[in-house]
Amino acid sequence: MTCPARGVLAGALALALAVTLTACSGDRHADEAGARAAAQAYVDALAAGDLATVEGMTDPDAVDVGSYADDVDIGSALPSVVDSIEDPWVALVSPTGRGTDGPVEYAVEVSYEIRGATGGGTIAVELDDDGDPDDPASWTVTTPLVESLLTYTDTRIVPVALIGDVEVDYTVSDGRTVWGYPGGYLLETPEPVRGVAPVTIVIGASDLDLLNGGQPGLARREDG
Repeated sequence: MTCPARGVLAGALALALAVTLTACSGDRHADEAGARAAAQAYVDALAAGDLATVEGMTDPDAVDVGSYADDVDIGSALPSVVDSIEDPWVALVSPTGRGTDGPVEYAVEVSYEIRGATGGGTIAVELDDDGDPDDPASWTVTTPLVESLLTYTDTRIVPVALIGDVEVDYTVSDGRTVWGYPGGYLLETPEPVRGVAPVTIVIGASDLDLLNGGQPGLARREDG
């Protein structure tokens, strides 16, 4: 025979457990929806060339600059993009695992097009302490969407080039890798050079050789 007091206690514990599990499930779904919304806001800002929003959403220490030590950061050239990413969409991948005993963080798959070519990658977004998961401003991008590309110039003619507001010094090497946000950017001379026309370089998409016409760079045209 079950003691009534024990039966009541067991029922109360079961109810408390059910309520806790329901609350946790609700929190998880809210976090997942919030992570997707924040990631979508981030890639929408990239598509709009909105550098202020992109940088405002991104952890300043998110990029391992050491891995790009010899390369040129063209992130500030985003407002100068001439071929923006199009039709960006996001899909939640999974929690990164840090949320077990740390911040709530999700990996999010991103896809887009540039000039009809596909591109994408995986970013990570983290919920701020005491942040509202429904508010994209409460999420921080901890793994941003950055890509790289090897560019070149004929240094006898173009020792220095510009990508937006970024100066790329080719006196170090006639081939320099640039890294930044996906899109198409003008690579051009600071001052007009006879026979040398600006070229559009595309980073962060498939078929880069086709989009960039082979090796992307500046040189004098044969008819120049």
